[in-house]
Amino acid sequence: MLLLYGVFYLFPIGWGLVGSFADWNPIKGEFNFIGLANYIELMGDPLFLQSVGTTMVFTVVCTLCTSGLGLLLAVLVCGTRRMQNFFKTCIYLPYITAIMSVAVVWRWIFLAQGGLLNNILSSLGMQSVDWLGTSSTVMPSLMLMTIWHDVGFSLILFIAGISDISPVLYEAAKVDGANAFHLFRYITVPMLSRTTALVVVSNIITYVQVYDQVMALTKGGPGDASYTATYYLFDKALGYYRFGYASATAVVLLVIIMLLSLLQFKLSGDD
Repeated sequence: MLLLYGVFYLFPIGWGLVGSFADWNPIKGEFNFIGLANYIELMGDPLFLQSVGTTMVFTVVCTLCTSGLGLLLAVLVCGTRRMQNFFKTCIYLPYITAIMSVAVVWRWIFLAQGGLLNNILSSLGMQSVDWLGTSSTVMPSLMLMTIWHDVGFSLILFIAGISDISPVLYEAAKVDGANAFHLFRYITVPMLSRTTALVVVSNIITYVQVYDQVMALTKGGPGDASYTATYYLFDKALGYYRFGYASATAVVLLVIIMLLSLLQFKLSGDD
């Protein structure tokens, strides 16, 4: 296991870090050290800075929505006496479905002509919208698909956390006259602090690296409205064969993920 971990995880990370300081083109067999030139160019590229901003907005919105909605659904499912397994399966099933397969379905939903959403709008007498072809709607559309796909992950973790809360706490609170909101606010939420931290950090790490949705539905368009940091990375590596520059991008993303994760753990307190 240590050998596999070293060969397929530690070595690529180390080599990528070294490559970020080089003009690296494996197609031409070039590997020339250039110091911090890649990082300097990266910090001066408006498209990269824009892609980081787009990624941060995407990360914040999707993390808050999937975590909050996952907690709410977990409470509702746990409070349902009948058909719990049915609801769990329905909500979790999209998460275990390949994102590229999900994107095919949502592409049809978002079609400007004949798409499900626009058919609904037309039936209501409203004007159709080019969801993936308009800069103002493309990111909200990607966020909607992502939240629908990922909320099941948060649901399962929160259900596991709720199952570990002692029923005695709820019974004692009910005896003291607590209603459903009080039980949620003063027992469920505090007792799920560790689970919440795990869910939030996991989602942050996932969404900072968002790529599949963009690749499948928009390819960074329209224009560069949905250009995310990871799509920028892959575009430089596989589109222009600038693997050193792409490695520098990966290192910057790693630093961003570490800072966001540390911030979340700090906000979570001693737990």
